[in-house]
This record gives sequence, structure tokens and C-alpha cells, in this order.
Amino acid sequence: SGPPDTAFGGADPDHPDGVESLESATGALERASDEVQALRALATVVNLRRRRGDYAEGLVGAAQGLVRAKRIGDLRLQADFHYLLGRLYWNLANYPDSLENHLEALRLAEGLGDASLLARAHGGLGLTY
Repeated sequence: SGPPDTAFGGADPDHPDGVESLESATGALERASDEVQALRALATVVNLRRRRGDYAEGLVGAAQGLVRAKRIGDLRLQADFHYLLGRLYWNLANYPDSLENHLEALRLAEGLGDASLLARAHGGLGLTY
């Protein structure tokens, strides 16, 4: 599955690969005090599920997160969930859906003018191509 994707979640020195554990990410999701905080935590949970090979749960969480991010109008979170959907579809060898989501993440990143989002979207596209 490639190197760890640390774009979501923070470092955890107690975890073998230095990335936040699913248990701590799930706890952060449960303790979230507002929708933006909850969606950031959900993105971390989805990414950790993807890294563990739990693609079905990851797809459900990412799709739900995208709907919720659209509902509150948060373009960065929308880009995050499109990126995660792109990676999940790539993991499942569904390259057309992977490309579609990475292209949407790129469109959103361009609109936001965020260099890190642009780089991540280009990386996802490159990996898929």
C-alpha cells in the first residue's frame, strides 16, 4: 500500500509506525465538539481504515464525510474526502472512480490555492495513472 500517508492525523510515538492509532482516532471522533472537528477526525479514521485494508468501511466513511463536508460548505474537507475516495478506489483497482475523485480534489485545491492540497491531488493522480 506504499509509504504511510500522514496527511490525516498526527504522529503517535507509541504506535509502531509513528502514526495515530485507529483507537485514538476513533476516540477523537467521538469527542469532537463541532462538525469541522468531527469531519477532520473522520478523515483520519477513514485513512487509517484504508491503510489497514478495510476498504469497505473506508468507502462508507469517506462517502458520508463528503456529504457532510458539502452540507457545511467546507471545500478543504471536500477535497480531503475526494482524495481519500480516490485512494480507496485505487486500492480496489477501480481506476476510473479513483481518477474522478482525484480530479475533483485537484479542482477544489486549485480553487483554494492550497499548495499542499495541489501536491497531494497531483500525487494521487500520478499514482493512479
